[in-house]
Amino acid sequence: MTNKFETLITNSLQLVVQSLKNADVVALPTETVYGLAADATKDLAVQSIYRVKGRPSSNPLIVHVSTIESALKWGSFSVKGLKIAEEVWLDSSFSGAVTLVVPLKENTENELSPYVLAGQKSIALRLPRHPLFKEVLSSIDFPLAAPSANRSNYVSPTCAEHVKWDLDGLIPYILDGGKSQYGLESTIIDIQTDIPSILRLGSSSYEYLQSRFSDLILSKYENSKAVPGLSRKHYSPKAKIHLNILPENKRNFYVGFGSMPCDLNLSLDGSLEEAACNLYHVLRQIDRDKINIVDFAPIPHDGLGRAINDRLKRAAST
Repeated sequence: MTNKFETLITNSLQLVVQSLKNADVVALPTETVYGLAADATKDLAVQSIYRVKGRPSSNPLIVHVSTIESALKWGSFSVKGLKIAEEVWLDSSFSGAVTLVVPLKENTENELSPYVLAGQKSIALRLPRHPLFKEVLSSIDFPLAAPSANRSNYVSPTCAEHVKWDLDGLIPYILDGGKSQYGLESTIIDIQTDIPSILRLGSSSYEYLQSRFSDLILSKYENSKAVPGLSRKHYSPKAKIHLNILPENKRNFYVGFGSMPCDLNLSLDGSLEEAACNLYHVLRQIDRDKINIVDFAPIPHDGLGRAINDRLKRAAST
């Protein structure tokens, strides 16, 4: 596709809101990664998300709303499910971001674009906490479909410049919100049954969530086009990735974790939170520097390390 215009990185909420009202696709900052947002009720707007990303139409989109009341308009929540929603979305002390999968509410099929659902009878809902995204939602009267703002299967963006590198000339505006707080996508939890189940690991860790919801389980549903971010090859740079390489065994450009000799370090202090925040930036930097083969140090497989290792495993898939 030939670029016909330059995508503008802007601080103007007014420009971005008007663009969304015109059924355009724009990039918005969230606390996880930058999202590619459009009116979830308009077919052409949602189809544009798939076109811009090059995303398979069989992969459903997360719908972002501003309030619990808005979520209840689109999703059918059990009593237990609503309690979980109130805790993960409204508790200001809650760590990380969570998307909830619930049955689609009856009689909403004609109000929501079917392209959002990709043939599913369920809907993935999220209440973003980023102040700019919240301000955008408060300025419109429709929900926003918003996957990550990058080409499909490539590394997710954690700053406005990342989005521009990927999508320049394909969207009119990127709302600049600085660097993403968490750097990993939301954790997706299925609450359609009485036992909540994590479908996608993310910025709220399994251990932390289980401390809040003792019956929570971790799904073994690792590769699925029916869940955002679960295709086998995903979050992938152009470089070939080798995982779990000890410092003494490194043979290529080396990405470390903790105090060790390396070329780049996810976290010198061995902080999983910092490593999560830096992961996508490091993967993109590797490509920007045209590095062909990269060895990654082992990452502890607990807390946010589970999600980091999940992303690295998919990034390394061929």
